[in-house]
Amino acid sequence: MGRIILISGFDGFWGQVTQRAHNITAKAGLHGLAKALAREFGPDGITANTVAPGAIDTLRDWSQYKHQAKEQIEKEIPLGRFGDVKEVAAACSFLAADGGGFTSGQVIHVNGGHYMY
Repeated sequence: MGRIILISGFDGFWGQVTQRAHNITAKAGLHGLAKALAREFGPDGITANTVAPGAIDTLRDWSQYKHQAKEQIEKEIPLGRFGDVKEVAAACSFLAADGGGFTSGQVIHVNGGHYMY
């Protein structure tokens, strides 16, 4: 049994932000990589998945996100708040545990319902 867990983001599904082509491309690539690894290594009992965090409450330089206002983002999230890093860790823990053993080639979105795919 083996587990591969990639951390990506919703940008790989949502290319609506300008000046971020490099980031969008990298994240979309991780989703594709997880699917390819899941197919290739599944016969060996290895799963591969991606966790895609949304708006997570971390320390960051908001001047680097001039295209997004923190208060507006929070209003758009159905759960009405930013996520916590522990919630991202919980998704990873699920995928790493026995309970995640039949989940492979998937993306788990941890975003409070902000984006629904």
